[in-house]
Amino acid sequence: MVDHTIRVLLVEDDRDDVALIRAYLREAQGFRIELEHVDRLSLGLQLAESGRFDVLLLDLCLPDSWGLETFRTFHGHAPRIPIVVMTGAEVMENALQAVREGASDYLFKGELGGSLLIRVILYAIERARRFRAEAALLASQREMEIARSIQMGLYPAAAPKLPGYDIAGNCFPAESVGGDYFDFFHMPDGGLVIAVGDAMGHGVGAALLSAGFRAALHSLVLTNRSVGDILGLTNQTLTNGSTLVGFGTLLLIHLDPKSGSMVYASAGHEPGLILDKTGRLTQTLPSTAIPLGVEPNTTFPESHEIKLAPGDILVLPTDGFRQAWPEATTEAAVEHLVEVVRRHREQSAANIVEALAAAVCSPWAPTSPPDDFSVIAAKLAADIHLAHSPSTTEL
Repeated sequence: MVDHTIRVLLVEDDRDDVALIRAYLREAQGFRIELEHVDRLSLGLQLAESGRFDVLLLDLCLPDSWGLETFRTFHGHAPRIPIVVMTGAEVMENALQAVREGASDYLFKGELGGSLLIRVILYAIERARRFRAEAALLASQREMEIARSIQMGLYPAAAPKLPGYDIAGNCFPAESVGGDYFDFFHMPDGGLVIAVGDAMGHGVGAALLSAGFRAALHSLVLTNRSVGDILGLTNQTLTNGSTLVGFGTLLLIHLDPKSGSMVYASAGHEPGLILDKTGRLTQTLPSTAIPLGVEPNTTFPESHEIKLAPGDILVLPTDGFRQAWPEATTEAAVEHLVEVVRRHREQSAANIVEALAAAVCSPWAPTSPPDDFSVIAAKLAADIHLAHSPSTTEL
């Protein structure tokens, strides 16, 4: 019988916070959570020696330890236990630095919520499991060769050829293999489905999850006309207890090439961008739902019909471009990406993709960026003739 028990060690000295966390964890659905609580770092270190805990919730400010040293001491003593640090929003830098040094995630006490807490715990456990799996794979050259073969099979051999359209896509992993994914699907009705996704993390574990995305999509796209339904069915494969487990984002677009009309659905993915022929950002494609693999019964709404115009450029990135400038705000990172597209808008879609990759990689040269980066660019010719849009139900 499969044990669905999650064993949580809570090191926290505030009684009110302990009571709140206990109440939230009792709300967990689908598995049982065993919580053990102590109020001192020294006691937590003793319990960690048993090796029976799946995750640690660690208050950074304890009676016998304070600040980052609390995390550093525990992480050094029990490096295999995934740690979620908890602190106040006023000391955000401590939380961020702990993540940089190996913590799985962080939570602000004043912003705790039941679903957020449970999601962070699951993420920390899954992230630790995938890191362990990745380390095991990297220890074997043969297994690495298999992982590379899987990765090579994820990407289309060539971009689709459509009259009046110039389309290109590419992936630039941060390591030998990565978790980003993109693909194109020609539909029986003449439409084109464009997919771009990002499995949790990067490296071998993420690459294997991306392979699962691809397998699910190839079995679903040609039999489902709704991109929202496709995301819903893909999500079920990640949450129904199958061997394909993990979190990820995925953006699907159903494009009618004759009319230039499109609808999309996005599971937590980085917003797509539409620029006009002058290089002006005219529209973004924000997420319509939470990421895949979080909740089993999530629905993924589709957008309204969007009409592309002659000369428009559709840009679909993963979040690797934001990671390239970690000190920049999201708005500043997006503006940087838009400026790169604007400068190269007269060039081919393939050149735009390469220019974006260069912009992402250049701040980190000669090392690799901290995250995978993938992008699709689709340009409409300035003289393309677009037919009258069919209704969205016909898409």
